Amino acid sequence: MNEWLFTANLWELAGLSTVVLAAGIVRGAIGFGFSALVVAACSFWLPPIAVVALVVILEMIASLLMWRGVRADVKTEVLAPLLLGGIPTILLGVWLLSWTPPDWQQLIIASYLVVVALASLLEIKLKPNPQAGRIGVVGAISGLYNGFAGIGGVFIALFLNASRVTVRDLRATMTVYFLLCEAVFCVGAWWNGVYNMAIIMTALLVVAPMGLGIWLGTHLFDQLPERVLRRGVLLALLLLPLLGLIKMGLS
Repeated sequence: MNEWLFTANLWELAGLSTVVLAAGIVRGAIGFGFSALVVAACSFWLPPIAVVALVVILEMIASLLMWRGVRADVKTEVLAPLLLGGIPTILLGVWLLSWTPPDWQQLIIASYLVVVALASLLEIKLKPNPQAGRIGVVGAISGLYNGFAGIGGVFIALFLNASRVTVRDLRATMTVYFLLCEAVFCVGAWWNGVYNMAIIMTALLVVAPMGLGIWLGTHLFDQLPERVLRRGVLLALLLLPLLGLIKMGLS
């Protein structure tokens, strides 16, 4: 469109806004899936690195919008080791994003998505109340893929769901996790020259549809029983990796 936006025309901006609205509904309802949806849907017709950088800004704003409604449900015993494991590897992932050739990026992301999709299909069950060490390892893996492609959240959701954490606690904990970890991503990305004014301005333009989506998704969360929400989590854990793989096949 111009040097202030990374979309080429109004149609691309409208398409991005529509995807962001739909992804916001998912984020408001179950607490994750926003980045994976936007990256999968948009990065084959918009600049991939710009899309990843965009969703990180939007994830932070989404967490701030949801903060008041989730703060009482955050499981700090899960959040703390996730952050300890994830923050260092986010910086590594951002560095890899800046330097890894596109073909290798596709291969690494595809391998990750296949593992998540297979684990979701198998509906793996883990012991409840996982130990901090295991949570830290999950945080490290998630942080690496958050920094590299903005899609680490589905791995945490897979782990917490398999550990039988309630959807309410999962949603709240991941909301705060995204806020803190994406702030680290922004620092690393800025240092590595990923951000520019076009990305920031485009993000600000699509905040409104995202906010509407989160509002609608939050109303769904308030209305639906745990059983239905958990089915939604399982469906998202299966479909999000598949969407990512389809996107890569079309690229």
